[in-house]
Amino acid sequence: MIGGVEQLVKVAHFRLSYSRQMFVIAYPRESQEIVLDAHNQAFAFFGGVPKRMAPDNLKTVVDAVFVGKERRFNRRF
Repeated sequence: MIGGVEQLVKVAHFRLSYSRQMFVIAYPRESQEIVLDAHNQAFAFFGGVPKRMAPDNLKTVVDAVFVGKERRFNRRF
């Protein structure tokens, strides 16, 4: 709450596959700039960038979901 008023937040959650180490950060809204900032913050926290990532289907990253694991990613992402 800020000044007694509830605030809606968006949360970015990252988890490394092998170690299961987790990073979570909250933002006041979801936009492509915020998604990219969340990635930068997570990579800084983990001390590097993983070789492979498996993003969920958030609309700022994935334009279309196909059969199986096939996705069409937003070209700006």
